Amino acid sequence: KIYENQLPTKVREMASAKGVTLTGEALRLFCTRIGTNLVEVDGELEKLISYVGNRTLIEGEDVATIVSDTRVESVFALTEAIGKGDVDNALRLLHRLLADGQAPLMILTMIVRHFRQMWRVRSLQARNLPARELASQVGINPYFLKDLAAQAGSFDENRYVPAFDLFLKTDLALKSSGAEPVAHLEQLILGVAGQV
Repeated sequence: KIYENQLPTKVREMASAKGVTLTGEALRLFCTRIGTNLVEVDGELEKLISYVGNRTLIEGEDVATIVSDTRVESVFALTEAIGKGDVDNALRLLHRLLADGQAPLMILTMIVRHFRQMWRVRSLQARNLPARELASQVGINPYFLKDLAAQAGSFDENRYVPAFDLFLKTDLALKSSGAEPVAHLEQLILGVAGQV
């Protein structure tokens, strides 16, 4: 495995070694759908190459058609739905991730990580840093900065502290309670997304 922020560069290199290039949209979608397991990356690239035949440029549509979403629905989509206050979609995505076997604590960890990055982007934007430096300070690949910055900008700055209070309460509940973990995560989503 590699770190997530290294994934786009690694996918580009692996594709190039196989004689193909991914468009920006294809690369973004591929990285969203595939985890950081390089064996899976290689397998999905091979499937794509077989699908496109003699073409050397892989388009976003090719990826959407062929590459299975190993994360089923990405946590990015879940956090985006939460940030936009789209409760129905967020709950649907949560249930999809759980049905795919994602552990509740792992989902919570990824949500917290994502909101921490959003909050960091939001606080650093005021300093007018160049995109590359901003991405470096947040610890993400510059390729993902635009989408993350858009989410950070659409989430009210005054809602971060209450959101992190809820994250902590949910973490404690998941670790100490015998109650249904799904209910705790649903309450979290309603609490954070419902503030919009």
